[in-house]
Amino acid sequence: MATFAFMDRFPVIDYGGTQNGSGSGMASPWTISGTFNFGSGDVDPNRRIAVAIAYKSTNAISAVDIDGISCTQVAAADNSPTRAEIWVADVPDGTANDVTITGHDSGSGDAMIVSTFSLYYTDSGTPTGTYTDTTDPFSGSVTTSTDLGSVVLGVSGTFDDIINYAWSGLTGVVGSTVSLSGTDFVGHFATASDVLGGSRSVGASPFPTGGPFAVAVASWS
Repeated sequence: MATFAFMDRFPVIDYGGTQNGSGSGMASPWTISGTFNFGSGDVDPNRRIAVAIAYKSTNAISAVDIDGISCTQVAAADNSPTRAEIWVADVPDGTANDVTITGHDSGSGDAMIVSTFSLYYTDSGTPTGTYTDTTDPFSGSVTTSTDLGSVVLGVSGTFDDIINYAWSGLTGVVGSTVSLSGTDFVGHFATASDVLGGSRSVGASPFPTGGPFAVAVASWS
């Protein structure tokens, strides 16, 4: 009788925390210290940290690092001044580290919402697929593994205080609001795990519709 050993593990995505900033409180370079718990999973030599950012700024972020480890931008949507981006770095050690963000504006009308996620058991930090959009509501898809499972991360940014935000294909993890003069800037973050089949449809509809809008989605296998 033949026997089979399954050595691969399905990828895991683990939420770490969220931090908001606005105006001079997020002046570039903005180092966010002691805020993020990089997930509840074990420290692992193959762990990656994804930094998902929704922000309002005329200038785009030029660099993100975690305790001096440079992140790579893997997905970005630009609907200036609204932007949504995902950056990733290999960070095998530590459960809480500083995140430094560089290049953005930090005027009185600017805002940023940052969330971190740990990625375990992924083949690399390079996504299997990405999707970006500036249409509200949006609908698209990302490439996923056909057999070994995938995880998906989405981040969106828009204006107005959107309380009811309906993701499809993803499960909302956290939403956060930065109050600005005359309006609010809102960031939403969502994930999916154990995704099979080669593709995952994703979408979301905020109520009421805000704008300008930007969303970035990435998947890892």
